[in-house]
Amino acid sequence: MDVTQILLSAQSADTQTRTQAERVLKEAEERNPGLYLTTLVDHLAGDDNDPESRRLAGLIIKNAVYSRDPAAKHRLYERWVRSIDENAKTHIRTTLLRALSARAPEPRRAAAQVIAKVASMDVARGAWDSLIADLLLSASSREDHVKQASLEALGYTCEEAGIGDRLDEVLSLKSNQILTAVVQGMAYPGGPTSTDQSAGLVRLAATNALNNTLEFARAQFEISTERAAIVTTICEAAKSGDAQVRQASFEGLVKVAENYYEKLSEYIRDIYTLTENAIRNDAEPVAMQAIEFWSTVAEEEVSIMYDNETADPSRPPVRKNEQFVKHALPYLSVPIFDSLKKQEDDPLEDSSWNIATAAGACIELLAQAAPDTVLGLVKPFIQSNIRDQANWRSREAAILVFGSVLEGPPEAEIRNLVREAIIVLIETLVHDPNVAVKDTTAWTLARVVLVDRTTTLTHLPALVECLKRSLMAAENPELAAHICYAIHNVAERFCEEHEEETGPLTEHVQPLFTCLMQTADRDDAGDSNLRISAYETINALFRSVTRDALPFIASCLPMLRDKLEAALNAVPRALSEVEQMETIEKVGLICGALTTATHRLTMAQVVPYADQMMRDYLNVFQVPGSEASLEDAFLAVGALAHVLGKEFNRYMSHFMPYLQQALGNLQAHQMVGVSVGVAGEICRGLGKDLVPYANPIVALLLEALKSPTLNRAVKPGIMGCFGDIAMSVKGHFETYLKSVMDCMRQAAESSVQLEVEADDYDTIDWVLALRESILESYTGIVSGLKDDKKQEILLPYLEWILGFCEVIVNEGPHSLVPTSEGMVRDIMGLMGDIADAVPQFQAEAKRKTWLQSVVDRGMNSADERTSEIATLAYYAIFDRP
Repeated sequence: MDVTQILLSAQSADTQTRTQAERVLKEAEERNPGLYLTTLVDHLAGDDNDPESRRLAGLIIKNAVYSRDPAAKHRLYERWVRSIDENAKTHIRTTLLRALSARAPEPRRAAAQVIAKVASMDVARGAWDSLIADLLLSASSREDHVKQASLEALGYTCEEAGIGDRLDEVLSLKSNQILTAVVQGMAYPGGPTSTDQSAGLVRLAATNALNNTLEFARAQFEISTERAAIVTTICEAAKSGDAQVRQASFEGLVKVAENYYEKLSEYIRDIYTLTENAIRNDAEPVAMQAIEFWSTVAEEEVSIMYDNETADPSRPPVRKNEQFVKHALPYLSVPIFDSLKKQEDDPLEDSSWNIATAAGACIELLAQAAPDTVLGLVKPFIQSNIRDQANWRSREAAILVFGSVLEGPPEAEIRNLVREAIIVLIETLVHDPNVAVKDTTAWTLARVVLVDRTTTLTHLPALVECLKRSLMAAENPELAAHICYAIHNVAERFCEEHEEETGPLTEHVQPLFTCLMQTADRDDAGDSNLRISAYETINALFRSVTRDALPFIASCLPMLRDKLEAALNAVPRALSEVEQMETIEKVGLICGALTTATHRLTMAQVVPYADQMMRDYLNVFQVPGSEASLEDAFLAVGALAHVLGKEFNRYMSHFMPYLQQALGNLQAHQMVGVSVGVAGEICRGLGKDLVPYANPIVALLLEALKSPTLNRAVKPGIMGCFGDIAMSVKGHFETYLKSVMDCMRQAAESSVQLEVEADDYDTIDWVLALRESILESYTGIVSGLKDDKKQEILLPYLEWILGFCEVIVNEGPHSLVPTSEGMVRDIMGLMGDIADAVPQFQAEAKRKTWLQSVVDRGMNSADERTSEIATLAYYAIFDRP
């Protein structure tokens, strides 16, 4: 069987033919990956080969060198670097470049994409540094199809670059030559052999390439003439006769706004004219990109406003807000409002992103960027359209605008607007004949109820009646989901009052719960996330009601437990995979509702149902299926442990095998994180009754902590769990002290030695979480050992604990990893606890001037909690003889 036949057979509709071809390809790849790739790339570049098989060859090559999955991507990279010899790699690179001149378009496109993937591996490690020069030379070809493919390859390669990697550096150094080639391509008039179509494809490829190149053009944007040339070229392309080129050029303007906002002032008038015309008159894809430009400008200005508000007031503003939105809004609002009325004929059936939804999202951002201007423009539009009975599009647009401007403008003005409109919205949701209008009204009401408690409370009976009635009447599941969202936010509005004896939700909780349960049981509840929305709303109700409604929540436990048992029994009877997954999802949602209910109740209220609930949770663990439902069942067990305390011990022997399995399954990091949290709940509940189970739990936690493959997000929780264990088992923790403290020390040192980039917010948050959990765990260990008078065994570890705290304090609130007042408070509390537990520590602590300074500042803090902890630390450390 030749290569063409194998490739075509791998796409055959006949299962046997396809499976056999896939097996041949897999065996060839595993036997000799270098030969496998060179054979495929030769086929891709062969102009006499079948075009479809060449396209498939390109796709297979790309999948052989790249994967979206990080672990698979790393394996493919290692294989490319270590298992494929240099001669094969050189042949592959050379042949890919040759494939850019293929006569058929599919192989050219495939070659351009594969070149970028190989570049992400090779250029990033210092190999194939000639690539950009090769592509630039190819882009100067006299043949349009070669120009086009070379420009596409340049664009894809730029798209692959990561911040700070070698490819990024190479592209930055070559940015001038790349931009020259791309700008020339955008203005390409055609050559002697060009057709209108071939020249247009060159211009489109160049325009798309520019969008991926702009991030590397910082040096050029600092030079007025070069900046002007780039922006002018983009603006000229925005007037092209080709709609695809116009769309791509507006995408380029979006990139300019994202990366060079401060340079826009020279061109903003011309850009405004282009965008306004496009929004009013151009094809929808082009108009949507023009709207996206203003959304991006608004996002930048909102970000600047936030940065300047939170910056040190004694310093100049971090960035200047040019207020482009404020100046453009009086003129821009009209075409944006008109776009809102261009909804699909049935928006709920066709909920894809379109010009109306893009305009709605834009209005929301414009309101935040120009908060003092927007209401004066939207009020007349709302007033003239909201009661337009002849045109549902006008009504829906008016309500969408109203819901979109609730965040940003002055709160007093928004509250007045809400007071005026809430009755109209309630009436519209009940009586409007158009489902799209109802849907937008439900979404808007969900936002309105959060604006002003007084207004929501005043209209609560009418609001609840309206939402119940509308939910029961809603035939469309998307509309029903938005009504659930509105009920959810009604509950959230009063959540802060849940510890009060009585509250406004009490009389409404039973009818709302009944209504939501009926909604969750609808035959179409699997559509539009309706079932999920209904259960999330039930959870919001359970969290928000006051104490006088807790008996009702307790009465819901047997009903929810019955539903859980019915769902578990239905799983093996499911007639299809979809039905089975829906049933398993229902299992998880019911567990979630039981978790929320359990957390609100007392032991006495839960105990009558605890045996049955625990039995059902154990049954969930035996159902193969979604990891999410297992997580929900684990959380439900954690809630039960939290409420039952020592009484939970009766279930531990049954639950322990599942807990060990979850803690040890390091490939499922989310499950590990959930099980760590549940272990903490059990520790806090059982106290010393945990001792018989502590050995395997600690061993698994230490194994997880040391694992190089476990997602790092789980590790702060593991650190905190050690403190929970120590607080439970008291002096028995001596058994684990050295192993745990060695791991803690390693983690503490990593948290202060790790180099963090200023814009790597995920890592910054992780380091802060790690430090907080280490401090929390130290506190638990000190307290637990002290309770059994074994605190003296801490002496070998106190010096480096003190040093760790000193490093954190000295970094201060303005470092890349800022030390918050809360963390300083934790340090003071820990130091005080150690001094109180280990008198030998006092003399060393007294000599630390940094600690004296921290405690002095804490005692003078305006925060009552900080002052209290600092005072206790002072008496424990500095005020003893």
